[in-house]
Amino acid sequence: MMQSSKILKVIISLTLVFVVMMSYLQPKLLHSYQPDHNSYRSLKLEYTKENWQHHEVDKKHTKENGQHRKVENNYTKENSQNHEAVKKHTKKNGEHHNVDKKYQHHKVDKKYTKQNGRHHKVDGNYSKDNAQNQKIKNNYIKRNSRYTIDENYTKENDHHYTVDHNYSKENRQHYQAHNTDFLNNTLAKNDLAIFYNVYIPPENTTNALRIVKEQLASRSASVLLSNTTLFYTHIGNLNVAFPPCHPCTRLAAVPEGDEVLTLQAMYDYCTINPSGRAIYIHSKGSFTRTLKNELLRRVLTKAVFSDECVKMPKGKQCNVCMAKFLAMPFHCVLGNMFLAECDYINQLIPPKDFTAAKEKLMRRLWNMTRPELQSELVLEKELVDGDWRQNWQFQRPSWVGTDRYAMEHWLTSHPRMQPCDVFDGYFAYNNPPSYPERITPLRYFSPRETRKHFVQKIHPFFLLAGRLYTFKQLYHEEPPKSSWMHHFYTN
Repeated sequence: MMQSSKILKVIISLTLVFVVMMSYLQPKLLHSYQPDHNSYRSLKLEYTKENWQHHEVDKKHTKENGQHRKVENNYTKENSQNHEAVKKHTKKNGEHHNVDKKYQHHKVDKKYTKQNGRHHKVDGNYSKDNAQNQKIKNNYIKRNSRYTIDENYTKENDHHYTVDHNYSKENRQHYQAHNTDFLNNTLAKNDLAIFYNVYIPPENTTNALRIVKEQLASRSASVLLSNTTLFYTHIGNLNVAFPPCHPCTRLAAVPEGDEVLTLQAMYDYCTINPSGRAIYIHSKGSFTRTLKNELLRRVLTKAVFSDECVKMPKGKQCNVCMAKFLAMPFHCVLGNMFLAECDYINQLIPPKDFTAAKEKLMRRLWNMTRPELQSELVLEKELVDGDWRQNWQFQRPSWVGTDRYAMEHWLTSHPRMQPCDVFDGYFAYNNPPSYPERITPLRYFSPRETRKHFVQKIHPFFLLAGRLYTFKQLYHEEPPKSSWMHHFYTN
């Protein structure tokens, strides 16, 4: 107890000492922590002064900006005025340009008219000056001086009688309209003419020219055809000159085109020569050089240039002649080279309209169900011949003659076709004779094969019912009772 009281007294004494010391030190500590109001005020004034200087700088900067803005506004205004002046100047230039174009065209027209007047008489007879410079086969075509015949073709007068190099499908009708006048005035007295479709690719022109020279040599070797006029269409590379050829006339020179151009010209020729004949050939293999194409071209050219075709008796059952005719699976002039009577050609749909007519017919049939197609073709449900499962044949453009294959079906599309071919024995498109030079042409009625020779299963559309239906839709008639078709399909 004594010890505890002593400790308590010590604690109380220390506490009193601490209180006395704090009462003495507190005022001094508080005074040392009070802010210096004078120094704070001086700092604030200095800061305000700097702000004021910055404010003055900002005002000056704003003033300068305002001046710059005025300058920019003036500059923009000047630019706007300059822009309006440029627009007016451009408009005036456009007006002057149009005037200049019209004036230039006028000068060209006047010059062209003057030259035409100098080279041609209005009545179509060429003048003495023109006779010295160019040999014109017929009278000057009043409506179409651009297609004037000139056997000594030169680059200078190319524009007078060729189709513009930028020919396309859109201006085909324009070309054909002019071409009809051209043929009207050129071929009226010709009983036989050759029409040659030539394609020269942009590359590998050497091969194409070799083919052209080969086919021209075949014509020259024929006594009956060496002096027959050959009309050709030059498609593809126009920088390559056509080999020397006499008598030859160029129908057109175009960078893009197809067989329709040449076949339509042949059709127009037959329209004005209904008692004449026409031969059609093309440069097979100029696009793709293969052994098959080489052999096929030689045998096809040899056939249509042979005496057997050229001397085919007129009106004696045959109205078309070729190397080989195939009746199955579809009517086919193998390789699409032939000689044809004009009175038969005149019964066909014009080549320029045939593709659209055939595709319209096939689209209608393709959209039918099998029962609808059976009813349309007037077929029984149970067929003795024909297999509906072979629908791929019915959908194949090369078999039905649509798209780019339409022209290969054009000649055989009429029910009055009576074919003759000159090569005995069967050969397919992919298997031509290995030695065309050893084959002797001999004309005979076609087809030489019978229905039983074609053993492949066939879609009913390619049998007699389908043939008769197609003829009715395209030409509104059927083959005569004497036609080979009735006998061929029923046996």
